[in-house]
Amino acid sequence: MLERICRNIDVEAVFEDYPGEVLLLERGQIELKLDNDQAGHIFVHEFGRDTVSLVRTNLRRWQLDRVETIYLYLPLLQPGTATLCDKFEEMEFFFSGLRVGRGGRDWLVLQYLNNQRFAYDLLQAATSFGQELIDYVRERDPVRNF
Repeated sequence: MLERICRNIDVEAVFEDYPGEVLLLERGQIELKLDNDQAGHIFVHEFGRDTVSLVRTNLRRWQLDRVETIYLYLPLLQPGTATLCDKFEEMEFFFSGLRVGRGGRDWLVLQYLNNQRFAYDLLQAATSFGQELIDYVRERDPVRNF
């Protein structure tokens, strides 16, 4: 889907599979931000062997604080994104989109909806690609069938 988004917004990107095991630092680096809209933002700047645990701990803290939406930003230029994304999806983070930055600071954005269901049927897409994107996100939402 990231490749399709890039094509749709005319952003040139190269996508590769990362072969082999990723060597992680002992300690990763994350940044936490809480905005005025009751949304939390976790930016992974460097993956480490502790990154999954750090994300899980902060997710749990924000769940208890009743933060409504938590976004997880994974750096696309780091192989840890490809190898650890499944771990974050096991925590019920799911696809939200792409955040294009400067100087190679592009992010895969995952979201966690804290005790809420999203009414996808209320969304109206202006284009066929927009509808495809809505359907893609809906299919990955872990609570869509409840």
